[in-house]
Amino acid sequence: KSVKTINLRITALMRYAKSNNINLSIKRPKCQKTLECENIPSEAEYRRILEYLKEHNYKHYLMVVAMATTGARVSELLQFKIDDIIAGEVVLRGKGNKFRKFFFTKEFQQLVKNWVKETQATGFLCKSRYGDVMTSRGVLEMLKKLESPCKIKKEKLHPHAFRHFFAKMFLKKNRDVVQLADLLG
Repeated sequence: KSVKTINLRITALMRYAKSNNINLSIKRPKCQKTLECENIPSEAEYRRILEYLKEHNYKHYLMVVAMATTGARVSELLQFKIDDIIAGEVVLRGKGNKFRKFFFTKEFQQLVKNWVKETQATGFLCKSRYGDVMTSRGVLEMLKKLESPCKIKKEKLHPHAFRHFFAKMFLKKNRDVVQLADLLG
C-alpha cells in the first residue's frame, strides 16, 4: 500500500478510537512530497503562447512575459505599473500583507518601452478593454482563451502556472532554492 493510503487508514482508526473514548497513538510513516509539473507549461508551450500573443494581442503578451519572468502572483501582477517596469523594479504589498520586491529584465523593460512609444499607454500594465485595472478573473479568462489556438491543455493555462514556470526555469539555471524562496516571497 502507498504511504498516503496507510496514513488515511491510520486517521480513520484514530478518529474511531477518539469517538469511542479509546486512547490510541499510532506513528505515521513519512510521505515524500513530489513536485508535479503536469499543470505547468513546458518551454515549447510557453514559446507557442508568446508567438501567438505577440501577433494577436501585444498587451496580453507583455502580461504573460511579466508573470513568467517575475514569478508574480496574479494579485501582484495586477499592481504592476508601466513606469515601475521601465524603471526596472518595484516594491509591492502582496500575500499576507508582506512587501516584496520585483525586478524586471532589461529585455522586458525594452519591450514595454517600445510598446509605450507605440500606444502611449500609461498607468497599470493590466488594463481591461474599458480602461480599468483587470481582475484576477479577467487574467484567468484571457489565459483560458489560449487553449485552442495554442493547442495547450486548459489545466496549464492559469496565472499560478506561470509562477511555477518561473520557479522551474530559475531552478534549471541557478539551482539555488534559498534564493528562489526569497524571490517568490
